[in-house]
Amino acid sequence: MTILNQNLTAKLNKYGLFILPQVDVQGYLKFEQGVVVYSNCSLALVELGAFSYVNANSILTCCEIGRYSSLGSFLDLGMPRHILSKITTSSVFYNEFLPLTPYTGGASRDPQETYRQKIKIGHDVWIGSHVLIPANHEITISNGAVIGTGSVVTKNVPPYAVVAGNPAKIIKMRFKDEICEDLLKLKWWNYNLPKFMSQVQDLNLENPQNFIKEFPFLKEHLEPLPNKHYLLKPLAQDKVELQEIIPAT
Repeated sequence: MTILNQNLTAKLNKYGLFILPQVDVQGYLKFEQGVVVYSNCSLALVELGAFSYVNANSILTCCEIGRYSSLGSFLDLGMPRHILSKITTSSVFYNEFLPLTPYTGGASRDPQETYRQKIKIGHDVWIGSHVLIPANHEITISNGAVIGTGSVVTKNVPPYAVVAGNPAKIIKMRFKDEICEDLLKLKWWNYNLPKFMSQVQDLNLENPQNFIKEFPFLKEHLEPLPNKHYLLKPLAQDKVELQEIIPAT
């Protein structure tokens, strides 16, 4: 457990990472500029895209999150699995993030046992509070999807679907099929729309059809988001290793 102290998190603000008090970072946190993690969250092996946030009291393990996504409070996404085929299901034998090394001796572990199924969350996804996504197999929440409060997600969610329930099922689609397809083609999340809107007030986000029609003409005035990540590895409460990563195009 590595809860980053406030002096350190204040220094991280200049890299576009805003971490509120009492956030536990385990393994690594990979992020783009302009992300927020609210208080009392626990993040292990997490990737966060630009303008996405994780609300308070959420636990995320092995999650890849795109841009402009809004994650609610009290989430439990991708928790470590318990292996049923062994003589015991106790995670002390394979969960390297348990702070029990002084008592276990830090015994070596089979990489296959520590493997976690990744939760892939796309761009412009909204996940309500108290959502559970088990890690018994890989799950993809596609671009534009909405997960209702209190849902248990056990299957992939298609683009722009609204799902809810236990297990979560499709309640409706956000838009008509042709609008969903056009929005996916635009890939508007690759641009800094908030900055553009701070300078030009007449961009209408309330009418998807007009937005789709206008976007090709707007692109030449939009600032692309940097194709750059930072990889943060906690070393202590007041010390991290921070590496800039420019992905291959």
